[in-house]
Amino acid sequence: MLLLAVCLGARAAREPDDYRKDLMAGAAARVSSVSQSGALEDAIALAERFQRQVEPSAAVTYEIALALNRLGRRPEAIARYTKALALDPDHAPSLYDRGELYLLDGRVALAKADFERAAVLVPNHWAVHFRLAELAARDHDAAGFESHLTDAVRNGFDFRSLIVPGPDGAPTMDPNWRAWARDPDLGKVITKLVVLYSQEDLLELLQAPR
Repeated sequence: MLLLAVCLGARAAREPDDYRKDLMAGAAARVSSVSQSGALEDAIALAERFQRQVEPSAAVTYEIALALNRLGRRPEAIARYTKALALDPDHAPSLYDRGELYLLDGRVALAKADFERAAVLVPNHWAVHFRLAELAARDHDAAGFESHLTDAVRNGFDFRSLIVPGPDGAPTMDPNWRAWARDPDLGKVITKLVVLYSQEDLLELLQAPR
């Protein structure tokens, strides 16, 4: 009887937490739906109202940050991502998005720290490994470049995503990646992975002078 009482007590203690998580997830989903419809200011207002009436939530705060990001209000978005992370330091979407904005602002060290933390939390998402590979290439760190790029490819990155239209409309490769493909050290890594993952048809584009 004592054991049963303890078990029931533990279950009762867990239910409020489960309900709270469902409530926050539902609120975030509603805000996201409004945001996806294009009504970004309405989404922000809805999220703010929920947080005033209920309580702050990392997921809902993230939706505010995302809407601000889409509105081009970068400093405000960074501040909200930071607030979301204060509520939940392991909120990987906030880490990744804030890292992207830091990168746009030229705050490379801060971006790298966010991407590295996100990679620990979501190791199976190619995007964060791809960004870390690019940062390693900027530092001419061939070993880090290979490690991160390998992780990116293993988790779904496709070199074809680097194809962009050139000035004449013909397909070409991202100029940074073309430069890295011609680098004696970084180029070996790119060639090895392109061949290893059967995308040899892209080598000509990658190695083109311009």
